[in-house]
Amino acid sequence: DISEQKYAEQRINRLARYDQITDLPNRNYFNEKLNEEISNARNKATSLALMTLDLDGFKLINDMRGHSTGDRLLKFIGERLQYLPSNEIFAARIGGDEFTLLFSFKEKQDEIETILKSRAEEIIDLISHPYMLDGEETVITASIGITIHSDESPDSQSLIKNSDLALYAAKKKGKNCFEFYKPEFSSNVEDQFALTNLLRKALTKNQFELHYQAKNKAKSHEVIGYEALIRWKLDDGVLVSPGQFIPVAEESGMITEIGKWVFEEAIHQSQCWLYSGFHFGRIAINISGRQLSDDGFVQWVEALINKTKASPEHFELEITESWLIEDPDKSAKVLR
Repeated sequence: DISEQKYAEQRINRLARYDQITDLPNRNYFNEKLNEEISNARNKATSLALMTLDLDGFKLINDMRGHSTGDRLLKFIGERLQYLPSNEIFAARIGGDEFTLLFSFKEKQDEIETILKSRAEEIIDLISHPYMLDGEETVITASIGITIHSDESPDSQSLIKNSDLALYAAKKKGKNCFEFYKPEFSSNVEDQFALTNLLRKALTKNQFELHYQAKNKAKSHEVIGYEALIRWKLDDGVLVSPGQFIPVAEESGMITEIGKWVFEEAIHQSQCWLYSGFHFGRIAINISGRQLSDDGFVQWVEALINKTKASPEHFELEITESWLIEDPDKSAKVLR
């Protein structure tokens, strides 16, 4: 009787190919299936599309309510994805809160995009229905990136990369939506990579400068202060707009170092103005959410004020509302 041995083999095979939390296929099984479907698509037997799905705000649920609650939510999402027609869609969890959905079609190429739009809307709606977690109703949304197998994405790595780029575009668009891959997404990433490398050198080459914009009273037009605005001046004298480089600095983590430079430079300017007898009121300094979420930020500001003997009443800090909403308890503590 070899039934026990057969059962053990089946168990090992399942552990190797399926995710233990959601019971969906895992990354290994997904990669096998993807290569198989690409082979079919090359032989013109079927058309192939890939969706990458990422949950919006899952980290906050994990952090605030614990990993066990997060795991239960993932399990529920896995169950909902299993409702999808398995003859058309292969759903997998490839790690964290990221899922992939493979679609194989026999329809004509020009019909596929319409079908995918409809499917993406159904999936977003399916995910967003409330979940009951720890006796409390919880809502979470999803963002989806979509790519279709073509000459531009002929292999598995290209499909995965393009789907990820489309997902990133969906997140930037406002989340809880989907986006199809466009070739310009790849060129945008290459431009961003080049910009990141230039940005790393900008501080050491002293290419940043602060411009001071006057703040006026609406009725009397009296100047009551200034806002410090950063500009990046390249070696050829061209000024790069903050709208171009600040998002890159945020994503790369360089915003913390750049933010410190802005603070130090604004304090230095205030002292020059005071020494010359110029009364400027207050200087407003923009602070990023990443700086404020740094546990050592308050101590760093305090040390800088003590070191420079600057007067705190000459400064105000400007922050974005999104950071306040993201973690209200921590933001209140830091602001106090």
